[in-house]
Amino acid sequence: MADRGERGRFQPGHNLPGPGRKSLYDEGFREIALRLALLGLTDEQMAKAFGISTETFYAWQREHDGFSEAVNSGKVLADGNVAHGLYQRAVGMTVTSERAFKSKEGEVVVAQTKTQLPPDPSAAMNWLANRQRSLWGKPDAVTPPNEPQRVSNMSDEDRAAKIAEYERRREHAKKDD
Repeated sequence: MADRGERGRFQPGHNLPGPGRKSLYDEGFREIALRLALLGLTDEQMAKAFGISTETFYAWQREHDGFSEAVNSGKVLADGNVAHGLYQRAVGMTVTSERAFKSKEGEVVVAQTKTQLPPDPSAAMNWLANRQRSLWGKPDAVTPPNEPQRVSNMSDEDRAAKIAEYERRREHAKKDD
């Protein structure tokens, strides 16, 4: 009992495990945490799914970097990736893909192709409705007098002018970069 003092307590620097039960944590929980976070569960809901307290869930995040990374990847990083993808669809994008062709000799040749995808109006409206609710969101029953006019209440001409204004701003911002 060299690791213990005269009262039976562990001495500093001992190498034996302390009292208490073994952790329930398993390395396989990383993938489960990632999937639960992608579903949009809160930390409290994830802890309940694992059958542990919220405090234990937070302790697992502090003690196991992979677990913490999985939870964060399923939350912030996933949301960022989806937002980026939605933005790309809203403004149009070029997609590079590979296609297999047969040559005249019968050999399979793989070539890269680029396809230009036009802007998707549904993605643009979804983006704007969530980012600028006061201008692009669903109209309320009554619009307060000092609030900017909603796009859904604008005439086609006013809407076209508003879009042209945003395009000018976007082009100006590109020049500044």
